[in-house]
Amino acid sequence: MKSRKILIVATSFACGIALASLNEMLKIIVLATMILFVALFLFFVFKQRAVAILVCVCVAVGFGVFSANMTVFHSADVNQKQVQVVGTLTDTECLLRDCTVDGKKVKGQINFASAQYYPGKDNLVLKPGMTLSFTCVLQDYFPDKDGIYTPQYKANYRYFTNEILTKITIENQGTPQLDEKARIYAKDMLSHYLSADTFGVAYAMVVGDTDYIDDTTLEAFRKVGIAHVFAVSGLHVGFVVMLVNAFVKKRKKVALALTMAVVFLYAYICNFAPSIVRAMIMTFLLLFAKALGREPDFLSAVATAVVAILLIKPLYLFDAGFQMSVGAVLGIDFVTRVIERGIKPKNGVVKKLVSSFAVSIGATLGTLPFMLQYFGKVSIIGLVANVVIIPVVSLVFMAILICLVLPVLFWAFPVIGKVIAFVTEATFLFEIVPNLAMASFNFGVIAYFILLYLLSGHCRFGLFSKSVFAVMMVLLVCVMTLLPGFETKDTKVSFFDSTGDTFCVRVDGQNYIFSQLNYNDDLNAVLSLCKDKTTLFVTDFDNFNGQLAITLSQHTNLKIRVLSFVDYFDEDYVLLNKNNIDVKVIKNYNDEKVEISSFEYLGKNLATVVNFKGCSFAYVGKLTDFQKGYLLQNMQPYDSYFSTNAFNEIKWQYPDSIVATKNYTDNNDIYTVYRCGNFTISLRGDKMVFAK
Repeated sequence: MKSRKILIVATSFACGIALASLNEMLKIIVLATMILFVALFLFFVFKQRAVAILVCVCVAVGFGVFSANMTVFHSADVNQKQVQVVGTLTDTECLLRDCTVDGKKVKGQINFASAQYYPGKDNLVLKPGMTLSFTCVLQDYFPDKDGIYTPQYKANYRYFTNEILTKITIENQGTPQLDEKARIYAKDMLSHYLSADTFGVAYAMVVGDTDYIDDTTLEAFRKVGIAHVFAVSGLHVGFVVMLVNAFVKKRKKVALALTMAVVFLYAYICNFAPSIVRAMIMTFLLLFAKALGREPDFLSAVATAVVAILLIKPLYLFDAGFQMSVGAVLGIDFVTRVIERGIKPKNGVVKKLVSSFAVSIGATLGTLPFMLQYFGKVSIIGLVANVVIIPVVSLVFMAILICLVLPVLFWAFPVIGKVIAFVTEATFLFEIVPNLAMASFNFGVIAYFILLYLLSGHCRFGLFSKSVFAVMMVLLVCVMTLLPGFETKDTKVSFFDSTGDTFCVRVDGQNYIFSQLNYNDDLNAVLSLCKDKTTLFVTDFDNFNGQLAITLSQHTNLKIRVLSFVDYFDEDYVLLNKNNIDVKVIKNYNDEKVEISSFEYLGKNLATVVNFKGCSFAYVGKLTDFQKGYLLQNMQPYDSYFSTNAFNEIKWQYPDSIVATKNYTDNNDIYTVYRCGNFTISLRGDKMVFAK
């Protein structure tokens, strides 16, 4: 077995970062206990003194790197201050780079898309490269404000504008940077030669930006389990390497230099996304080993890439894309080895098909625990879809790159468009197969990958030792799957991916479900949450489906209360009450766990407020513009909100509150079921934090 101390370094370093993200008291206790345990166990039991010291040092370094990064973030405090901003507009609308605040240069970018209105907006034509100046009220972005949340961290956002106070002045016209020019060029070429339906898919395949794909298509790719074709990663880097090697094969050192130059340029154009950086580092290490005539070591390359990335960007450890990228390559390495050892076809075509299928299985198994953690489900048809679609996507990707580099081949774009349309139609066909809902592995993820490692053949333990260890890991995965997540307290608000608005406040084993109860999806969400101690509050009498409420009352032991002002002679009211459904305005509902109140105006329940354990949560239904204005002027601020159509206005007025919605929004500071899937806001102490 190869000595891979870099694996120990990567694992220990990641543990240190994870420990540093815990609350102050807990992380100190856990850090001290872990270091003491590891030191004693390795030092005295296995006599591995060097390894014991290495583990302790790497854990401490990871702990320190995370803490230092957070100190830097929190040291620059301009929250809610009126400042003068000067910055250069990027190719992303309303995003500024190279910024100064009150004459001082700041790291990171400023997003002013969150300001709904600013003076002179309608008459202002903004272009990438322009240097803009304006006075505004800024809001800090802290990636650890509500747990660890990485989308803005990856995009290098540092501040958001809450309000722009003066007209935006164009200081100079300027020109875009090289990467911005490349993205603008790709966008212009693809939008010109492809249809509106295929342009978004093509652009996302090349650059990783899904903003131009319609919501229905993007959701279909996600459900089928092939949305990774839009996340620039090892798949894309592999295609780039294949293209370069097609021209330079024999001279290994020249091929290495040229390949890495092209891969680096491509990563630069794609904003150095964590998945492509991981692939770039691995590619360099593997090609460098080949150039020296040595056997490449895949696992060491993965571990080196992880350490290099986390040293610079430690919060990537908590990013779903980074986790799935690393998980996929580990799965490919572990599982593909087993399949290729067991199946050795002699026919070249069959061998390639087996290899393709093995890679698909490995990538799926590698991302499985993270898919369950973040989305609660996994595609049944994903394996087949990947085997069928990925080879086609690889050809499309390489064809697009060639046509972009050699514009004289523009005549090929219509053919590319037809192939993309075929891929999209095939995806919609695969979408018919339902997803499989499973429990997440929670902390069993570590045991899960240890199990894959044992089965892969990398580990040279004896058969008996390996079997005992494998059984222990299987049991640990099962136990961790059955156990709840890290949050030990049962105080949380959960949101569900249903057609209507459904969420559940869970306090000490008691469920309080809130729903519009419009659609069957709402009914299914409520049924999945029904337990012995459950009360359902229907938030809008005017829009809910009374028959669904009657069905629930007849088949469950739910206590159902409809929050509404109604005419007591209304037929629906009489029918509901006959079925033991309580219809009334809840102005103050109290029990030993929660207090629920209604914010009412002219008989309309504008908002339902839930207070529990020192935290407040408000549900805001669909409102007219007038009702929105009245609500925001008269309702006090709460810790968090769930809003149907007023989420942008609420976030603007209450920037320090958690705001969630079921609807799509490109504002990454608003949590959305559409983007996140099922998610939970948990109570930590007296603070509500986001926890997928």
